[in-house]
Amino acid sequence: MEIHEAAVKLKLTDQSLRMWLKSGHCPFGDAWKGTGRYYQYHVEEERLRLWQEGKDLQTKEKNA
Repeated sequence: MEIHEAAVKLKLTDQSLRMWLKSGHCPFGDAWKGTGRYYQYHVEEERLRLWQEGKDLQTKEKNA
C-alpha cells in the first residue's frame, strides 16, 4: 500500500506516517534504510485494516 493512501486512511500527513514507520512502533508497517540516505517503507493493507478495527494483530485465529 502506498504511503499517501495509508496516511489518508489514518488522517495523517505522509511525513507523520513515515516518521511513525521509522520509529519501529508502527504495528502494520516498517521502514528500513535503503541505498544511500533514503528509506524504504512498507504498509501492509490487511494489518492496517485490522488495526483500525481494533483487532489483535498477533494471531490470525482471533481475526477470523
